[in-house]
Amino acid sequence: MHLLMVTTEFTPFAGGIARYGRELADAAREAGWTVRVVAPSHGEITTSDGLVQRYATGYDFSPSDLLRGVRAVRSACGRDHPDVIHATDYRALAMVCLSGVRARVARLVTFHGSDVKGASGFKNLLQRLLLNGTRVVANSEHTGALVRERLGVSPNVTPLGVSQGHFSSSRGRSASRALLGLHDEDFVIACVARIERRKAQDVLIASLPEVVRHASRPVRVLLVGDDGAEMGSVLRSQAAAQQLPVLFLGRVTDDMLMAVYQAADVFCLPGRPDAERVEGFGLVYLEAAAFGLPSVASAVDAIPEVVKDGRTGLVVAPQDPTALAHALLRLESDPALLTALGREARAASEMCSWARTAALTYGVFGHLKRSAPTS
Repeated sequence: MHLLMVTTEFTPFAGGIARYGRELADAAREAGWTVRVVAPSHGEITTSDGLVQRYATGYDFSPSDLLRGVRAVRSACGRDHPDVIHATDYRALAMVCLSGVRARVARLVTFHGSDVKGASGFKNLLQRLLLNGTRVVANSEHTGALVRERLGVSPNVTPLGVSQGHFSSSRGRSASRALLGLHDEDFVIACVARIERRKAQDVLIASLPEVVRHASRPVRVLLVGDDGAEMGSVLRSQAAAQQLPVLFLGRVTDDMLMAVYQAADVFCLPGRPDAERVEGFGLVYLEAAAFGLPSVASAVDAIPEVVKDGRTGLVVAPQDPTALAHALLRLESDPALLTALGREARAASEMCSWARTAALTYGVFGHLKRSAPTS
Protein backbone atom coordinates (compact mmCIF):
# COMPACT_ATOMS: atom_id res chain seq x y z
CA MET A 1 0.00 0.00 0.00
CA HIS A 2 1.18 3.51 -0.81
CA LEU A 3 0.53 6.31 1.69
CA LEU A 4 0.77 10.00 0.88
CA MET A 5 0.88 12.15 4.01
CA VAL A 6 0.08 15.83 3.51
CA THR A 7 0.96 18.19 6.33
CA THR A 8 1.40 21.85 7.24
CA GLU A 9 4.02 21.03 9.89
CA PHE A 10 6.84 18.50 9.84
CA THR A 11 10.12 17.92 11.65
CA PRO A 12 12.50 19.50 12.35
CA PHE A 13 9.81 22.13 13.00
CA ALA A 14 9.03 21.93 16.73
CA GLY A 15 5.29 21.39 16.86
CA GLY A 16 2.82 18.73 17.90
CA ILE A 17 1.50 18.09 14.40
CA ALA A 18 5.08 17.92 13.11
CA ARG A 19 5.96 15.27 15.69
CA TYR A 20 2.74 13.35 15.00
CA GLY A 21 3.42 13.23 11.27
CA ARG A 22 7.02 12.10 11.63
CA GLU A 23 6.29 9.33 14.12
CA LEU A 24 3.30 8.04 12.17
CA ALA A 25 5.14 8.10 8.84
CA ASP A 26 8.06 6.17 10.35
CA ALA A 27 5.71 3.62 11.94
CA ALA A 28 3.87 3.05 8.64
CA ARG A 29 7.17 2.53 6.81
CA GLU A 30 8.35 0.07 9.43
CA ALA A 31 5.10 -1.85 8.93
CA GLY A 32 5.81 -2.21 5.21
CA TRP A 33 3.91 0.67 3.61
CA THR A 34 5.48 2.90 0.98
CA VAL A 35 5.28 6.43 2.37
CA ARG A 36 5.71 9.88 0.88
CA VAL A 37 5.27 13.10 2.90
CA VAL A 38 4.39 16.45 1.33
CA ALA A 39 5.57 19.00 3.91
CA PRO A 40 6.45 22.71 4.15
CA SER A 41 9.99 24.05 4.18
CA HIS A 42 9.33 26.32 7.19
CA GLY A 43 11.55 28.94 5.57
CA GLU A 44 14.70 26.86 6.00
CA ILE A 45 14.64 23.42 4.40
CA THR A 46 14.84 23.63 0.62
CA THR A 47 15.79 20.07 -0.30
CA SER A 48 13.62 16.96 -0.49
CA ASP A 49 14.60 13.36 0.18
CA GLY A 50 13.20 9.90 -0.39
CA LEU A 51 10.54 10.39 2.27
CA VAL A 52 9.75 14.11 2.28
CA GLN A 53 8.85 16.37 -0.65
CA ARG A 54 9.09 19.99 0.52
CA TYR A 55 7.10 22.95 -0.74
CA ALA A 56 8.35 26.48 -0.06
CA THR A 57 6.77 28.31 2.89
CA GLY A 58 7.73 30.76 5.59
CA TYR A 59 8.57 29.54 9.08
CA ASP A 60 4.88 29.47 10.01
CA PHE A 61 2.37 28.12 7.50
CA SER A 62 0.22 30.94 6.12
CA PRO A 63 -2.74 31.09 3.70
CA SER A 64 -0.41 32.35 0.97
CA ASP A 65 1.46 29.04 1.17
CA LEU A 66 -1.68 27.06 0.39
CA LEU A 67 -1.38 27.12 -3.42
CA ARG A 68 2.23 25.91 -3.33
CA GLY A 69 1.05 23.04 -1.16
CA VAL A 70 -1.77 22.24 -3.58
CA ARG A 71 0.70 22.05 -6.47
CA ALA A 72 2.99 19.79 -4.44
CA VAL A 73 0.10 17.43 -3.62
CA ARG A 74 -0.93 17.31 -7.27
CA SER A 75 2.65 16.52 -8.29
CA ALA A 76 3.05 13.77 -5.70
CA CYS A 77 -0.25 12.14 -6.63
CA GLY A 78 0.65 12.16 -10.33
CA ARG A 79 4.03 10.56 -9.62
CA ASP A 80 3.24 8.08 -6.81
CA HIS A 81 -0.44 7.14 -7.36
CA PRO A 82 -1.17 6.68 -3.63
CA ASP A 83 -3.78 4.32 -2.25
CA VAL A 84 -4.36 6.47 0.86
CA ILE A 85 -3.92 10.20 1.48
CA HIS A 86 -3.63 11.34 5.09
CA ALA A 87 -4.11 15.05 5.80
CA THR A 88 -2.62 15.65 9.24
CA ASP A 89 -4.88 18.66 9.87
CA TYR A 90 -7.83 20.45 8.26
CA ARG A 91 -5.62 22.90 6.33
CA ALA A 92 -3.82 19.97 4.74
CA LEU A 93 -7.23 18.47 3.88
CA ALA A 94 -8.10 21.68 2.03
CA MET A 95 -4.89 21.29 0.01
CA VAL A 96 -5.81 17.71 -0.86
CA CYS A 97 -9.32 18.66 -1.97
CA LEU A 98 -8.12 21.62 -4.04
CA SER A 99 -5.52 19.45 -5.78
CA GLY A 100 -8.26 17.61 -7.66
CA VAL A 101 -7.07 14.16 -6.58
CA ARG A 102 -9.20 11.36 -7.97
CA ALA A 103 -12.19 10.37 -5.84
CA ARG A 104 -11.25 6.69 -5.56
CA VAL A 105 -8.19 7.44 -3.42
CA ALA A 106 -9.02 6.83 0.26
CA ARG A 107 -8.68 9.96 2.39
CA LEU A 108 -8.45 10.67 6.10
CA VAL A 109 -7.87 13.73 8.26
CA THR A 110 -6.74 14.06 11.88
CA PHE A 111 -7.95 16.63 14.40
CA HIS A 112 -5.69 17.39 17.37
CA GLY A 113 -7.65 19.71 19.66
CA SER A 114 -6.97 23.41 19.11
CA ASP A 115 -7.43 23.01 15.37
CA VAL A 116 -11.08 22.08 15.92
CA LYS A 117 -11.69 25.59 17.25
CA GLY A 118 -9.93 27.06 14.22
CA ALA A 119 -11.87 24.82 11.88
CA SER A 120 -15.21 25.85 13.37
CA GLY A 121 -15.14 29.03 11.29
CA PHE A 122 -15.16 26.88 8.16
CA LYS A 123 -17.83 24.46 9.39
CA ASN A 124 -20.00 24.43 6.25
CA LEU A 125 -17.04 24.04 3.91
CA LEU A 126 -15.47 21.35 6.07
CA GLN A 127 -18.71 19.42 6.30
CA ARG A 128 -18.84 19.29 2.50
CA LEU A 129 -15.24 18.10 2.41
CA LEU A 130 -15.76 15.55 5.17
CA LEU A 131 -19.00 14.19 3.74
CA ASN A 132 -17.21 13.00 0.61
CA GLY A 133 -16.10 9.82 2.33
CA THR A 134 -13.11 11.24 4.19
CA ARG A 135 -12.33 9.24 7.33
CA VAL A 136 -12.03 11.50 10.37
CA VAL A 137 -9.60 10.73 13.22
CA ALA A 138 -9.39 12.45 16.62
CA ASN A 139 -6.44 12.02 18.97
CA SER A 140 -8.53 11.74 22.16
CA GLU A 141 -12.07 11.41 23.44
CA HIS A 142 -11.99 15.10 24.36
CA THR A 143 -11.00 16.13 20.83
CA GLY A 144 -13.56 13.72 19.43
CA ALA A 145 -16.31 15.38 21.46
CA LEU A 146 -15.24 18.78 20.12
CA VAL A 147 -15.38 17.46 16.54
CA ARG A 148 -18.88 16.13 17.07
CA GLU A 149 -20.07 19.32 18.77
CA ARG A 150 -18.51 21.88 16.45
CA LEU A 151 -18.35 20.11 13.10
CA GLY A 152 -21.22 17.64 13.32
CA VAL A 153 -19.01 14.68 12.40
CA SER A 154 -18.36 11.46 14.37
CA PRO A 155 -14.61 10.72 14.35
CA ASN A 156 -12.62 7.59 15.05
CA VAL A 157 -10.68 8.17 18.29
CA THR A 158 -7.07 7.03 17.93
CA PRO A 159 -4.74 7.88 20.84
CA LEU A 160 -1.15 8.84 20.19
CA GLY A 161 1.90 6.72 20.89
CA VAL A 162 5.29 7.07 22.49
CA SER A 163 8.59 6.07 20.93
CA GLN A 164 10.17 3.71 23.43
CA GLY A 165 13.42 3.49 21.46
CA HIS A 166 13.82 7.26 21.36
CA PHE A 167 13.75 7.40 25.15
CA SER A 168 16.35 4.77 25.93
CA SER A 169 19.67 5.40 27.63
CA SER A 170 22.13 3.39 29.64
CA ARG A 171 23.22 6.37 31.76
CA GLY A 172 21.07 5.51 34.77
CA ARG A 173 19.56 7.54 37.59
CA SER A 174 22.65 8.33 39.66
CA ALA A 175 24.73 9.34 36.66
CA SER A 176 21.91 11.51 35.34
CA ARG A 177 21.62 13.27 38.69
CA ALA A 178 25.36 13.82 38.85
CA LEU A 179 25.27 15.32 35.35
CA LEU A 180 22.62 17.80 36.50
CA GLY A 181 24.30 18.61 39.82
CA LEU A 182 21.70 16.73 41.91
CA HIS A 183 22.08 14.35 44.83
CA ASP A 184 20.63 10.88 45.31
CA GLU A 185 18.59 11.97 48.33
CA ASP A 186 16.85 14.84 46.49
CA PHE A 187 13.15 14.76 45.59
CA VAL A 188 13.31 15.77 41.92
CA ILE A 189 10.36 17.17 39.99
CA ALA A 190 10.64 17.37 36.18
CA CYS A 191 8.57 19.79 34.11
CA VAL A 192 8.93 19.71 30.31
CA ALA A 193 7.03 22.06 27.98
CA ARG A 194 7.23 25.40 26.25
CA ILE A 195 6.86 28.03 28.96
CA GLU A 196 3.50 29.65 28.36
CA ARG A 197 0.36 30.50 30.28
CA ARG A 198 -1.72 27.47 29.24
CA LYS A 199 0.99 25.07 30.46
CA ALA A 200 0.76 26.70 33.92
CA GLN A 201 4.37 26.44 35.02
CA ASP A 202 3.57 29.48 37.16
CA VAL A 203 1.19 27.33 39.22
CA LEU A 204 4.03 24.88 39.86
CA ILE A 205 6.30 27.74 40.94
CA ALA A 206 3.55 29.05 43.26
CA SER A 207 3.20 25.62 44.88
CA LEU A 208 6.89 25.23 45.68
CA PRO A 209 7.17 27.23 48.92
CA GLU A 210 4.77 24.81 50.61
CA VAL A 211 6.41 21.76 49.04
CA VAL A 212 9.88 22.88 50.13
CA ARG A 213 8.65 23.76 53.62
CA HIS A 214 7.01 20.38 54.33
CA ALA A 215 9.09 17.89 52.35
CA SER A 216 11.28 15.50 54.31
CA ARG A 217 14.22 15.88 51.93
CA PRO A 218 15.68 18.52 49.59
CA VAL A 219 13.42 19.40 46.65
CA ARG A 220 14.74 20.21 43.19
CA VAL A 221 12.77 21.22 40.09
CA LEU A 222 14.11 20.69 36.56
CA LEU A 223 12.21 23.06 34.27
CA VAL A 224 12.78 22.31 30.59
CA GLY A 225 11.34 24.50 27.84
CA ASP A 226 11.89 27.55 25.70
CA ASP A 227 11.71 30.47 28.13
CA GLY A 228 12.50 33.30 25.76
CA ALA A 229 9.04 34.81 26.15
CA GLU A 230 7.99 37.19 28.90
CA MET A 231 6.54 34.47 31.11
CA GLY A 232 9.90 32.72 31.32
CA SER A 233 11.57 35.90 32.61
CA VAL A 234 8.81 36.41 35.16
CA LEU A 235 9.16 32.86 36.49
CA ARG A 236 12.94 33.20 36.76
CA SER A 237 12.50 36.40 38.76
CA GLN A 238 9.92 34.83 41.06
CA ALA A 239 12.06 31.76 41.70
CA ALA A 240 15.13 33.88 42.40
CA ALA A 241 13.26 36.27 44.70
CA GLN A 242 11.94 33.38 46.81
CA GLN A 243 15.17 31.35 46.54
CA LEU A 244 13.24 28.41 45.12
CA PRO A 245 15.22 25.34 44.02
CA VAL A 246 14.39 25.59 40.31
CA LEU A 247 16.91 24.85 37.58
CA PHE A 248 15.82 26.54 34.33
CA LEU A 249 17.35 24.44 31.57
CA GLY A 250 15.75 26.08 28.53
CA ARG A 251 15.65 24.02 25.34
CA VAL A 252 17.75 20.87 25.63
CA THR A 253 19.06 18.10 23.41
CA ASP A 254 17.35 14.71 23.32
CA ASP A 255 20.22 13.28 25.35
CA MET A 256 19.83 15.91 28.07
CA LEU A 257 16.06 15.43 28.04
CA MET A 258 16.60 11.74 28.76
CA ALA A 259 18.89 12.68 31.64
CA VAL A 260 16.15 14.94 33.06
CA TYR A 261 13.57 12.16 32.94
CA GLN A 262 15.96 9.60 34.41
CA ALA A 263 16.95 11.94 37.23
CA ALA A 264 13.37 12.73 38.24
CA ASP A 265 11.06 11.16 40.82
CA VAL A 266 7.89 12.69 39.42
CA PHE A 267 6.69 14.67 36.41
CA CYS A 268 4.58 17.78 36.92
CA LEU A 269 3.00 19.98 34.24
CA PRO A 270 -0.16 21.51 35.72
CA GLY A 271 -2.00 22.82 32.65
CA ARG A 272 -4.60 25.60 32.54
CA PRO A 273 -7.91 25.99 30.66
CA ASP A 274 -7.52 28.28 27.65
CA ALA A 275 -10.24 29.91 25.56
CA GLU A 276 -8.23 29.61 22.33
CA ARG A 277 -6.11 26.49 22.72
CA VAL A 278 -6.93 22.89 23.63
CA GLU A 279 -4.73 20.26 25.25
CA GLY A 280 -5.92 17.63 22.82
CA PHE A 281 -3.86 14.74 24.19
CA GLY A 282 -0.85 15.52 26.39
CA LEU A 283 1.93 13.46 24.80
CA VAL A 284 4.57 14.70 27.23
CA TYR A 285 2.85 12.88 30.12
CA LEU A 286 3.07 9.64 28.15
CA GLU A 287 6.75 10.27 27.44
CA ALA A 288 7.41 10.82 31.14
CA ALA A 289 5.52 7.61 31.88
CA ALA A 290 7.89 5.72 29.58
CA PHE A 291 10.58 6.47 32.17
CA GLY A 292 8.41 5.17 34.99
CA LEU A 293 7.44 8.64 36.22
CA PRO A 294 3.99 9.26 37.66
CA SER A 295 2.54 12.65 36.71
CA VAL A 296 0.87 15.36 38.74
CA ALA A 297 -1.40 17.44 36.52
CA SER A 298 -4.70 19.30 36.40
CA ALA A 299 -8.10 18.22 35.11
CA VAL A 300 -7.83 20.19 31.85
CA ASP A 301 -9.16 19.00 28.47
CA ALA A 302 -7.74 15.57 27.55
CA ILE A 303 -5.06 15.42 30.26
CA PRO A 304 -7.09 13.06 32.53
CA GLU A 305 -7.26 10.58 29.62
CA VAL A 306 -3.47 10.26 29.78
CA VAL A 307 -2.88 10.83 33.49
CA LYS A 308 -5.22 8.40 35.23
CA ASP A 309 -5.90 9.76 38.72
CA GLY A 310 -4.77 7.28 41.35
CA ARG A 311 -3.38 4.88 38.72
CA THR A 312 -0.62 6.59 36.70
CA GLY A 313 -0.50 9.86 38.64
CA LEU A 314 -2.54 12.40 40.55
CA VAL A 315 -4.97 14.89 39.00
CA VAL A 316 -5.94 18.10 40.83
CA ALA A 317 -8.16 21.09 40.16
CA PRO A 318 -6.71 23.66 37.71
CA GLN A 319 -5.00 26.80 38.96
CA ASP A 320 -4.81 25.58 42.56
CA PRO A 321 -1.22 25.79 43.89
CA THR A 322 -2.26 24.40 47.28
CA ALA A 323 -3.85 21.28 45.76
CA LEU A 324 -0.79 20.83 43.55
CA ALA A 325 1.53 21.13 46.54
CA HIS A 326 -0.47 18.57 48.50
CA ALA A 327 -0.32 16.10 45.60
CA LEU A 328 3.45 16.50 45.25
CA LEU A 329 3.94 16.14 49.01
CA ARG A 330 1.75 13.05 49.04
CA LEU A 331 4.12 11.37 46.59
CA GLU A 332 7.23 12.65 48.34
CA SER A 333 6.08 11.27 51.69
CA ASP A 334 4.83 7.91 50.38
CA PRO A 335 7.57 6.04 48.47
CA ALA A 336 5.33 2.99 48.04
CA LEU A 337 2.65 5.07 46.30
CA LEU A 338 5.26 6.82 44.17
CA THR A 339 6.67 3.48 43.06
CA ALA A 340 3.25 1.93 42.39
CA LEU A 341 2.04 4.85 40.29
CA GLY A 342 5.33 4.93 38.39
CA ARG A 343 5.12 1.22 37.66
CA GLU A 344 1.57 1.59 36.37
CA ALA A 345 2.56 4.62 34.30
CA ARG A 346 5.35 2.70 32.60
CA ALA A 347 3.04 -0.23 31.88
CA ALA A 348 0.46 2.14 30.37
CA SER A 349 3.09 3.76 28.13
CA GLU A 350 4.22 0.37 26.86
CA MET A 351 0.69 -0.20 25.54
CA CYS A 352 0.87 3.03 23.53
CA SER A 353 3.37 2.53 20.73
CA TRP A 354 3.36 4.47 17.46
CA ALA A 355 3.03 1.11 15.72
CA ARG A 356 -0.30 0.71 17.50
CA THR A 357 -1.36 4.22 16.50
CA ALA A 358 -0.44 3.51 12.87
CA ALA A 359 -2.36 0.23 12.92
CA LEU A 360 -5.47 1.92 14.30
CA THR A 361 -5.14 4.81 11.85
CA TYR A 362 -4.36 2.95 8.63
CA GLY A 363 -5.33 -0.66 9.33
CA VAL A 364 -8.83 -0.17 7.92
CA PHE A 365 -7.24 0.44 4.50
CA GLY A 366 -5.01 -2.64 4.21
CA HIS A 367 -2.45 -5.06 5.55
CA LEU A 368 -0.99 -2.70 8.15
CA LYS A 369 -3.66 -3.88 10.61
CA ARG A 370 -2.25 -7.37 10.53
CA SER A 371 1.43 -6.49 10.47
CA ALA A 372 1.54 -4.00 13.38
CA PRO A 373 0.67 -4.74 17.02
CA THR A 374 -2.55 -3.29 18.37
CA SER A 375 -1.84 -3.63 22.07
